[in-house]
Amino acid sequence: MDNNETNLTKKTTELVKLYNTGRLSELIYEAEKLVNQYPQAFIIWNLLGAASKRLGKIDQAFSFLKKVTELNPEYADGHNNLGVTFQDLGKFDESIDSFKKALSLKPNYAEAYNNLAISYRKSRKLEESVKSFNKAISLNPNYAEAYNNLATTLKEQGNINQAIECFKKALSLKPNYAEAYYNMGIVYQEQNDFQKAAEIYIKAIHINPNYAEAYNNLATTLKEQGNINQAIECFKKAL
Repeated sequence: MDNNETNLTKKTTELVKLYNTGRLSELIYEAEKLVNQYPQAFIIWNLLGAASKRLGKIDQAFSFLKKVTELNPEYADGHNNLGVTFQDLGKFDESIDSFKKALSLKPNYAEAYNNLAISYRKSRKLEESVKSFNKAISLNPNYAEAYNNLATTLKEQGNINQAIECFKKALSLKPNYAEAYYNMGIVYQEQNDFQKAAEIYIKAIHINPNYAEAYNNLATTLKEQGNINQAIECFKKAL
């Protein structure tokens, strides 16, 4: 490895540390300087895209991640990340194509199957969504997020009991998974089991005290039970 490659590796490692510690604006500042020196370094463009996405700069993230796949068409992670950005832009057909490309390069890519399934669900292709979530789980049996997402799709199919079992599986794998509690609460709420829904929303809030959506839904369930004053307090908390 020559000095140029050694320097690039060192700088990339420093950027990864910035990303992992949440110093995203600093990462973008340093990375934008670095790509002027190493314009073909697709890993740096990938970090720029990932950081921009986390900051909510979706159009900017898309531009960076598109560059990654142009520089290295064989980089499965780049196609997966681009697919997620297509999702954020509401371009689900394009996201499906990106995830399929990632999987053609990396067939055992559980995360890409999970993301593909999300795009299928958003495209209302529920059977394909279930199959892709199950594939992700078969590749990674401890994939709590995939169980949570599968449960949501099963709910949309009307398979309520299966959905609840999948939420429970997600929570057995990840006990502090506030989003899974929240999503399971929605199932009980839609079944008019307001007491059970309220209990579950409270669990989500205990894990994430800043979960505005959970406070909002808890307030609705309390209102349905006639607990008007408590409901108003929860709506205020959500706001």
